[in-house]
Amino acid sequence: MEFLKNVLGDRYSEFETLIKTYNENPENKDKQVKIADLGSGQYVSKKKYDDAIEARDNYKTQFDTTSEKLKKFEGVDVDKIQKELTQLNLDLETERKNNQKMEEEYKFSNDLETAIREAGGRNPKAIKGILDIEALKQSKDRTTDIQAALEAAKESDAYLFGTNEPIINPVGPTQNQVNSTSGLSAMRAAMGLPEEK
Repeated sequence: MEFLKNVLGDRYSEFETLIKTYNENPENKDKQVKIADLGSGQYVSKKKYDDAIEARDNYKTQFDTTSEKLKKFEGVDVDKIQKELTQLNLDLETERKNNQKMEEEYKFSNDLETAIREAGGRNPKAIKGILDIEALKQSKDRTTDIQAALEAAKESDAYLFGTNEPIINPVGPTQNQVNSTSGLSAMRAAMGLPEEK
C-alpha cells in the first residue's frame, strides 16, 4: 500500500490503520481487503489466476496431442503426395471418359445389331460393312438414321436381307400339285411310302 502515500498524504496512516483493523477482525477472515497497484501488475485475482493456469494446461495438452499427431508425418514429402493425388485425379478422369466412351460404343453397337435383326439382316457383319458407321455414331437422331440407312441398304444389296420369297414362291408341291395324282405320288415317294393302289 506504500504507493498510496503520494495519493493520501497525511491521511495515509489513518487509512492504513483502518484497513489493518478490518483485516484483523476474526469476522472478516474470509473477506480480507487487499490493496495493490494493478498498474504495476502486482495483483491478479485468484479466479483470473486459476483460469489462466487452466487455459495454459489446456493449451499444453492440445500442443502435446498435436505434436504427437505431427510426428506421424515426419519425413513425408507433401509436394510429392500432392503431385501423386493430382495424377491420380487425372487418371481417374481419363478412366471415367474411357468408360463413358465404351458404354456409348456398346449402346450404339447394340442398337445397330437390333435394328439389323429387325430389318431381316442375314449377315450383320456384312451389312455393317456397307453402312457409314461413323456418320451413324455422330447422328443426332440415331434411330431414324439407322432405319433410313438400312432401308437404303435393302434396296442396294437386297441379298443381305431376308425376303418373303418362301411365301411368294414356296418350296415343295403347290395346292394344285397336291391334288393331282402325280403330285401325290411324288409326295409319297419323297416320304418313302409305297404308291397308292
